[in-house]
Amino acid sequence: MKILNSLKKKAAFTLIEVLIAISILAVSLTALVTILSAISTKVADVRAQSKAVSLVADLEVILKTKSFDEVYSWVRNDRQAYVIYFWDEYLNWEQADDPSIVTISSEDKGKRRGAPPTADDLKRKKGDVYRAILRLNTNALVGRHVNIDSREESYSGGSLPESPDKYGEAYLPISVDFLIDPTDDIVFGVGDEEKNDQRRVYTGLTIKMR
Repeated sequence: MKILNSLKKKAAFTLIEVLIAISILAVSLTALVTILSAISTKVADVRAQSKAVSLVADLEVILKTKSFDEVYSWVRNDRQAYVIYFWDEYLNWEQADDPSIVTISSEDKGKRRGAPPTADDLKRKKGDVYRAILRLNTNALVGRHVNIDSREESYSGGSLPESPDKYGEAYLPISVDFLIDPTDDIVFGVGDEEKNDQRRVYTGLTIKMR
């Protein structure tokens, strides 16, 4: 009888140990999942930032192909911004065994300027859509004489002269923000600042020369 009671106590103690072990394992797994999730998010952020940096080169090519006057019209108003969309498309999207892709922008021939990809574009798209927001960098012009009709006045902010012929500098400083939009929530145009803050992956400065 004593032996039986001893075995029962030992069995009960073993069950408690198992429950404790399960609890510890559950806590450990939860912590592991949290860590893996954070790592996965960080990797995705780094990948998005790397892609945005590569798109800066594409943006520079676009700016070089545009006339100074056209780019000037995009950003001369300090209260407005110009948006360019970028996305990757499969070259042969109907052939599943062909992974070749090409980067497309809303400035490409046949695309709608300032507009996100169409439904047909999305069928061929790979990955997310990147939205580049271009604005006049007013800080880079403060103290400069930007209006040739008012040489005695130095620039302190605000819009530039309506005509580029009245603009007194040989360069145009442009702030560039790249934001990443998921396929199911592509923002049309500049969007609201709160959402932009969450999606911004790159901020920089570029110059358009005359």
